[in-house]
Amino acid sequence: MSLSLRTNAGDDGVVIHDTARALRVGGQTVLPGEARVVSLCLPGRPDAADAIPAWVVAGAHPGPRVTIIGAPRGFEVGSARVAAGLRTLLDPVAVHGGIVVVPVFRPGGRFAARGQPVRGRSAWSFPGELGGNLRAREAFALFSELAVGSSVLLFLSAAEPGLSAALTAYGDLDDPRVRRLCPHGSTTAIAHAKPFAGSLAAAAGAMGVAVLDLCGAGDADTDKATTSAVISLLAATGTLPTVGANPFVPVPPIVITQTTLVRAPVGGLIEQPAIPGAFVERGTLIGRIIPPLLGRAVELVAPHDGMVLQATIRAGVRMRAPLFVIGRVSRTTVARGQKKTKRLLPNDARSVNATAVPVGRAEVVGSAAGDRHPLHVGWVERVSLPSLGVERLRAKIDTGARTSALHVTRMTSVGTTDGPHRRPILELTLPAGSRRGAPPATVRVQVREYVQVKDTSGRTERRPVIETTLRLGKLERRIRVTLTNRGDMLFPLLIGRTALGPGVVVDPARRLLIHEHVHSQTGTGRPSGTRTRLATRRLLKKPPQGKPSAPLKPNVSES
Repeated sequence: MSLSLRTNAGDDGVVIHDTARALRVGGQTVLPGEARVVSLCLPGRPDAADAIPAWVVAGAHPGPRVTIIGAPRGFEVGSARVAAGLRTLLDPVAVHGGIVVVPVFRPGGRFAARGQPVRGRSAWSFPGELGGNLRAREAFALFSELAVGSSVLLFLSAAEPGLSAALTAYGDLDDPRVRRLCPHGSTTAIAHAKPFAGSLAAAAGAMGVAVLDLCGAGDADTDKATTSAVISLLAATGTLPTVGANPFVPVPPIVITQTTLVRAPVGGLIEQPAIPGAFVERGTLIGRIIPPLLGRAVELVAPHDGMVLQATIRAGVRMRAPLFVIGRVSRTTVARGQKKTKRLLPNDARSVNATAVPVGRAEVVGSAAGDRHPLHVGWVERVSLPSLGVERLRAKIDTGARTSALHVTRMTSVGTTDGPHRRPILELTLPAGSRRGAPPATVRVQVREYVQVKDTSGRTERRPVIETTLRLGKLERRIRVTLTNRGDMLFPLLIGRTALGPGVVVDPARRLLIHEHVHSQTGTGRPSGTRTRLATRRLLKKPPQGKPSAPLKPNVSES
């Protein structure tokens, strides 16, 4: 069955199909085969300088409507540059359907202050409400102009300030329309992500609009790749003709269903960070944080096999600052990607990129957290909690326990934090550690949450949860611990399996393995203090009655 469409010739000789529809955006009507800049007026803002400029293209052929929004959070300068550049690339005569382009999604088309993303009360909450407050009415007007009537909503965003990103398409892969569009985007990877509630993407997706987010580095060097991805997606939707739409040969992207955010465990100067797009194996070194003056370097390793989607570009970082976003992929994909990268790199650069080649969840820090060189620990070890000022604390390593628990002798609420969450602040009296004569430590911490914990006797207790830094040998990572009174327990700290993470092997028959390993590396030949005391007790044990007792001395060299 064939379908024929009647056409009309305009005043300039342009052939326009009878079924082509005009677009009405911002109170203005754009006829088929025309393109025009319109203004999206915001309710309650009579000043024309606050209207959002948009470029509207009404195609000469029937087809879907695609809305492209650049700089959705107000700071993505590169995304706005790509969106504005589409004006010189798209011909209304060749367009099927309609295209609406908003370079900067902010009042007046102005960028956000200080180059920071718009969050909190400054951001609109969609879909808004016609009879609500001013912000709700503005959100409703923008939702009606941009999302209603669109088949595809395409965002052009960038990584957070301080991060660089490989060109990645984020979308809800549970939506079959998004799955069909993603492979045509000419991106490095496709990542599954659901939009957060209240965003324009979430409101449009709930209404049945296919939503896709192209996230790139945002610099001028990647504008060409981002523009190519946009043209490819427009061709996949049928808005542009397929023939000659994309001059670049598309490469099948890597599909990622889970991502991990890696944060800095300490502050300092960062060296040798992995680059976006690199493939890394679990345990591979992806960066190193050096303290400015005193302290030791902390090595960052990949928590799992994956691809680095985003990486820091700063020379110095603060504690808990985001460093990497790693997408989880299979070991086979990593090996294939590393082989391809080595083939493309010159010979003198292969040695530099051999350990980390461009691609999380848990924050894994320490050189011993890899598969090939696991950290062996006993069921009892000496650990430190540097964030709380506690050194040489004896801890029980219990893989049967899921959570970790810390003994506190006193716990008092002294206030709450500022902001919308208003978390409690506790003043704690902690054990001093294993050194005799050391006074107890008094610190103030912020409560992350409260949980119900059932002990071995079956009792349920409501405990506060805090975040702190655990130092176990060469391993150093952020963990969550519950606070309780463990005065009747032998060890003041219990470390569960979630705090250990990958790359740690527990020997339930031995104790203080890390302490022994340190002595064997230094070459002192001295046993641990615990073994010396045990040997002394055995040798000085009272002999049986009837036999003369002779003075015995411990033979330390045999221990």
